[in-house]
Amino acid sequence: TMTVKGAALAVGVSATPASQTTTAGTQDVTMANFQLDASQSGEDVRLSALPVTMTLGGSSGSISDLSSCRLYNGSTQLTTGSNVPSALSASGSATTFTFDNSITIPKGTVVTLALKCNVASGAASTATYTWSITSSGAVISSTGVTSGNSIDRKSTRLNSSHANISYAVFCLK
Repeated sequence: TMTVKGAALAVGVSATPASQTTTAGTQDVTMANFQLDASQSGEDVRLSALPVTMTLGGSSGSISDLSSCRLYNGSTQLTTGSNVPSALSASGSATTFTFDNSITIPKGTVVTLALKCNVASGAASTATYTWSITSSGAVISSTGVTSGNSIDRKSTRLNSSHANISYAVFCLK
């Protein structure tokens, strides 16, 4: 029996790191881990950008309290220079992180990308930042490495219990 599988990629938010508290002024805080799941793919998958959504909560937080947000694959920074967003999109809207170079997710594997940001020294102690991979209209564009076939689609969830709430940071002065 021969089974033919096309390129496939499921994208979701990891359950780790769990919600945590950090202090204002902290640098390189891991805000969320995003999982790129090609375990059901018939070929390696290429990805050049990832739209992520931050939702601001709390009574006095500001989106501008987070800066220099970057994506990492292990210790390798994927977004540098002009690919580091100068500001995050409005709360509830997607910010697209464009990689310096596209990444390849080998078929049959899950690759985890970490999102790290700096927290402003004046960040409000009541602010929460919740990260997700879903937002209205956010499309994750990827292609099969061998076939070149596009697998554009809206994001999917790896675990339905982590649909929107993925990680929150409570900033304390």
